[in-house]
Amino acid sequence: MIDPVEYLEAFSYEGIDVRRGSRPQLAARVSDEMVTTLLFELGIPKQLGDDLFFLDISRGIKTLKEVREEAGGENRSKLDDLLYIGAGIGSGVILLDGSTGEVISWTDESTQPINTHFQFFLDFICQIQKQINDFEETESPPSPSFDEFIQRFLRNLASTDPGAPTQVNGYWDQMLRTIFDA
Repeated sequence: MIDPVEYLEAFSYEGIDVRRGSRPQLAARVSDEMVTTLLFELGIPKQLGDDLFFLDISRGIKTLKEVREEAGGENRSKLDDLLYIGAGIGSGVILLDGSTGEVISWTDESTQPINTHFQFFLDFICQIQKQINDFEETESPPSPSFDEFIQRFLRNLASTDPGAPTQVNGYWDQMLRTIFDA
């Protein structure tokens, strides 16, 4: 389980708001109790680096269909009932399956797994934010190389979430390279 103090400190270092949802609103949309608890007790940050941005769940959590309707979109998708939790620059939208906890990316009608459960997603974005904080504090690039640095992150992800995509050019490989400009 994620250490709540460590999680909140990682994002507060940069002054990033972590927003929590209300339990009644979440319970109406999320049947996975652990996901409800995490969104209620820990929340989700406003952003991760300059590349991932998350929905303000303190105002309620919406499905992909609701977000698309608000934007004037009419396209139907098999993913319409999934919860929209954010978007990444160049990486599509981030969706959460409220019944299983799975987190996926959706771009141009194709999906890509991100994490097998929301718990692992929060843990991994916390690890990334802590590394961002370390880089800003030391003002030095990772050593010995960016590729080794990225591979270390991906090995760590694989050890905590064996079903997460850790292959070269997978979601996390691309996102880490974007966040850390590798």
